[in-house]
Amino acid sequence: MSYTLEYNRIVYKDFKKNFLLLIKQGDSNSYDLNSNLRSRDWYLVAAGTEKELWKEIGKRAGSTEGGRLQRAVGWNDSKWWSIEDYVKLYRSKIANARNMKQILDDFQIRFVIEKSDKILDEELNAQIDEMINSVEFTYKGTNYYNKERKIFEKTVRTLDELSFFVGKFTGIEIKMRSTFIFFWIASLLEYRRVSYDH
Repeated sequence: MSYTLEYNRIVYKDFKKNFLLLIKQGDSNSYDLNSNLRSRDWYLVAAGTEKELWKEIGKRAGSTEGGRLQRAVGWNDSKWWSIEDYVKLYRSKIANARNMKQILDDFQIRFVIEKSDKILDEELNAQIDEMINSVEFTYKGTNYYNKERKIFEKTVRTLDELSFFVGKFTGIEIKMRSTFIFFWIASLLEYRRVSYDH
């Protein structure tokens, strides 16, 4: 049975005590074709007040007891967590949160919309079209598996842009057949580390 592996996590906080929680995770049965290591990506998991972060952390902590969420150890191993250890780890991460101003130095972030022309919810369709046109998204082509879905991207360059996108779509999980909205996140820290090693 497949389970989620958590590799790393970073918490950012701004002066208004708004938080962002990014987690690097992947599935236990998904491997990268080039390296033959387990695939893993960074995800924006939670955004908002400390209380909102704890709601998401609490859900994830519950998954540790049953083994659905495990801690990555080394390159290809994993270890079970207890709820207490998971919560303890996040208490420390939140207490030592990085300054939000660092996030764009640490990560390259793109806001991505994959959208079909056949969205049944006309109001949602109008909102998404307005955002694509007003924020100047770049058309990137179509989804490999679903040619009806067009892909639009916007590289996040400022904290104001990040706040706008997070504020607009926090709490809305838009994953339907016709539309998929997400953040694409790549760690610049890991890229720099790899670059310096060569």
